[in-house]
Formats: sequence, structure tokens, C-alpha cells
Amino acid sequence: DFINTINSNQKNSVLSSLSFKSANLDDNQLMSIANSIRNGPITSIGFHNAIDSIPSLYESFLIPEITQNIKILNLDGTTNLQLSELFSKTSNIQFISLANCDLDIGTTFYELSEASMQELTVLNLSGNNFTTIPTDKEITLPKSFQKLILNNIQWADNSLSELFSFLFSHFPQGLSLDFSNATASTDEFMNLFKFFDNTPYNGLIGLSWCNNPIHIDLLQFLQRNQQIHRLELDGCFDSNCAEMVAELCSFIEISTSLRYLGIIGT
Repeated sequence: DFINTINSNQKNSVLSSLSFKSANLDDNQLMSIANSIRNGPITSIGFHNAIDSIPSLYESFLIPEITQNIKILNLDGTTNLQLSELFSKTSNIQFISLANCDLDIGTTFYELSEASMQELTVLNLSGNNFTTIPTDKEITLPKSFQKLILNNIQWADNSLSELFSFLFSHFPQGLSLDFSNATASTDEFMNLFKFFDNTPYNGLIGLSWCNNPIHIDLLQFLQRNQQIHRLELDGCFDSNCAEMVAELCSFIEISTSLRYLGIIGT
């Protein structure tokens, strides 16, 4: 079958990434995939709602001789994850994607703080829930952690300012944030824009804000963040945004770090 074919060609293979979706992989199949990683060049693995038994993931796959070779782990759409166990077994993985896993984002930060994940650079929590507001100043995030992806999330009232306050306090420098396709009330977005107007934070290095409301306070906040090298504002502007387009132009004019700007569909 497919997995056996990959195993039989390990010596000649240059395949670096594997992804499975809705496959209901059992313990034996996970062990076969593990062998492919153990003896081959694969460094990226994805299981998109593809594992029949979550305990098998921990017991048969996420073992040191396998995880030491993996740099990217994608478990999008996989529910019933035990984050404490997952994080304890993925301490050297650089990019973990947990989109649409029915997780609580606030709780995930607490679990991440308890883990020793000194290699983590990117974490994707898109499409999950935000019911626990992480306000504990004792939470410690990995020093290597630079990019957080929080796209396609429904945000409750009184959550956005608290979230950004938490992020800015825990990423004093070097935060890259994907925050596109957010769903929240108009009042909630206005409170967030007021927060941007008042915060002295200037450690942002990247922002994706696609298909979200735009406001002059956000654009002036971006002007204070001179380290931004990636800015995506697809779907944010229309013909009534002349003043805000002028503010964006001011940002572009004074920026010395910007390398990518996306304003598609505007």
C-alpha cells in the first residue's frame, strides 16, 4: 500500500513532507509512518483528522527517535487532544498547527507555559475557541516563539483587548501575528482600536489582518511599530477609506523594515 511503498523507497527518497486527511490511521499504520520518518528524509508530518486512536499518537508515534527528526507537526481537525501530553512529547518541534481542534486558546497558553518547548517558533490555533482569558503574569512562553496564527475565530465581547494585552506583555519584541477573518461585534472591534490607540507597544514584526474592519487607530499603531516586515491587509479597504489609505501610505513611507505588503481585493 501507500505507506509500505514509501518505506521501501527510503534510501532513494527525497520526500520531506507527508500529510494525511480523514484517513482513520490505526496503531500499525502510525508505526509504519514512524519508520518512514526514522529512516528517511521526512521532517514535516500532517494528520488532519486522520488518527483513529489519539493514545496511539502519543504511544506509537510521538517518541523521541521520531520527534527528533520532525520540524513541523500538523494536527488540524484532530479533537480530544491532551495538550499536556502532546507538548511534553514535542519539545523540539518548531511549527505546530492545531487549527480547528476544538481547543480553548487561553488554556493552551497555560499548557504551553508548563511545557518545555524551547524550539517552538510558530503555533497555529486558528478556528478554535477563546473562553479562558489568560491573565496570569506568571505564564512563560518559549523564547523562540515568534509567530502566532489566530485566523477564523469567533471572538466574544470583552475578549480582544484582553487578548492583545496578554500578547503584548508576553512578546515584548518580535511578535508576528496572523489575525485574519475575525468575527466580533462592532463594539468589540472599536474597543480594540481604542486599545491600539493607547498602547505604547512597538514590538510587532508581522501582521495579517485580512478581511477585518480597518480603523485609523490601527494604522497609526502600525506606524509606531517600525520593525514590521510583513503586513497583509487584504479585503480591508473600499472607496470610502481615503483617510485610512493616506495613513497606510504614511506607514509605507516611513517604514525601513517592510518587505511584504498585501492589499489584495481592495
